[in-house]
Amino acid sequence: LGIQSSASEQEIRRAYRILARRYHPDVNPGKDSSDKFKLIAEAYQILMNAEKRKQHDLKLNADTIKAGARGHRAYADEMRRRFQEQSKNFQKSQGASTNQKDESSSRQRRAVQPGSESTHPKLWTENLKRVFTTPIPKLFSKRQPTGTQTEDRGKEVQLRSVSIIEVSVSIEEAIFGTKKTLEIPNGFKPMKISVRIPSGVTSGSTVRMRSEKLKGQELVCVVQVSEHPYLEMVKNGLIVSLPVTLAEAYHGATVEAPTLTDPVVLKVPPRSQTGLLIPLKNQGPVMKNGIKGDLLYRVIVQAPRDGAAPQYEALMKELDNAYNENVRGELPRSLGAKK
Repeated sequence: LGIQSSASEQEIRRAYRILARRYHPDVNPGKDSSDKFKLIAEAYQILMNAEKRKQHDLKLNADTIKAGARGHRAYADEMRRRFQEQSKNFQKSQGASTNQKDESSSRQRRAVQPGSESTHPKLWTENLKRVFTTPIPKLFSKRQPTGTQTEDRGKEVQLRSVSIIEVSVSIEEAIFGTKKTLEIPNGFKPMKISVRIPSGVTSGSTVRMRSEKLKGQELVCVVQVSEHPYLEMVKNGLIVSLPVTLAEAYHGATVEAPTLTDPVVLKVPPRSQTGLLIPLKNQGPVMKNGIKGDLLYRVIVQAPRDGAAPQYEALMKELDNAYNENVRGELPRSLGAKK
């Protein structure tokens, strides 16, 4: 579930809801998603049962201690072997006279000064990697970042856990991007983390981040965009609901429509039906991939509201005779019926 072993029931439920929604077979068909969904459900059932969770934690701790001890012994043996091998190679290379050795040592002491390239953290780390290529077992490889890290050094920090958190944003924040301050569980006192939500996100989009505050933990933010009466974010842009009258839908019309800047004039084609999308290419928000999306105007045929003139009642009955087919003919009688 991507949560820590100390997670509360609320955190477990939240992680389960997010992952179950993402991997549900109805949303993501396929064997991989189905298997993943079963594992998520099984994990949730275990963790929400106090006795099963206790047994799971006991077994996990025992396995971790055993694996850590084995890993540490193997690592120590490997380091000891390499050190002995390097010592032998070093002794073999010492064929010069004592004076030559002293002179060489003196030159080395003069060459290696604090702040020089030889003591630069990045070069020092790279040299160390060349000597010791066996990674330290994960249980013993936690190291805290100190000071300002370069990108290369930042990659060396072991990732210990992944936390999943749901972030709600308004439609305006989804369009233009925003910065959110989140509270991450951290013992008794929640930790505040600032997260940048890029423009063009949709419900279900994920934003991954790492921070020095998280100390080897990756944060996965699952975005939920709030519903809006006439705007909707989709993967290729922004949908704008465009109400039209019965006459405009039937005859076609030229109407004014809003954009992210100035209004534009759109052509509504004749015989338009509700749901028709009229695209305006590359006029939408900048999407997560950095490319400008589209504005998509969804036609909404709007009937007259209550309070219309009485003479329209007869007109509507006459208009009803214009339909030469059942408008609901393509719908099944039951949504559960097999085709």
